[in-house]
Amino acid sequence: MNIAQFKAAVNCSTVFFDENMGASYFTYNSENPHLVWVEDTRAIAYKHNLIKSAGFKGIYWENPYCLLEGNWEALTAIYKKA
Repeated sequence: MNIAQFKAAVNCSTVFFDENMGASYFTYNSENPHLVWVEDTRAIAYKHNLIKSAGFKGIYWENPYCLLEGNWEALTAIYKKA
């Protein structure tokens, strides 16, 4: 279970992937409805594949915390295919 899945589970929700946005999210209600966008393996893989398809050689990622919980495995798989 990654961090996004854990946070969603704590809030009795499920992490979904929006194919159009290339991003993962979950929703929950407390006093108000919340929509939470998260960087999980699917979202990071989507972004890296988009960058590679545009012909860029790589990117700089500002927030190292989003590269946790299996995301390194996704990146490794992407770049081994190159």
